[in-house]
Amino acid sequence: MQTDLPLVRMTGPAKALAHVMVDIVNSGGNTALYAGLEAGLMQQAQAARKLTGSRVVHSCFLFTDGQASHGASCRAGVCRKA
Repeated sequence: MQTDLPLVRMTGPAKALAHVMVDIVNSGGNTALYAGLEAGLMQQAQAARKLTGSRVVHSCFLFTDGQASHGASCRAGVCRKA
């Protein structure tokens, strides 16, 4: 699991960077669906604790080839962990 773009405010330059990061995504054979989702949600939870009272909208984009090869790999398995 890797985080290519940390949680950032999506300004114009940040959106451009996000587009670049999406363009260079490639499959590497190590898809950990749940670990990726968990990492994104943890980033959001940490930010929410720091930004209490703000009107920040949090979104988590999880890019995958859908072929889980590590950890929870089916909807039921992911839901049990959540």
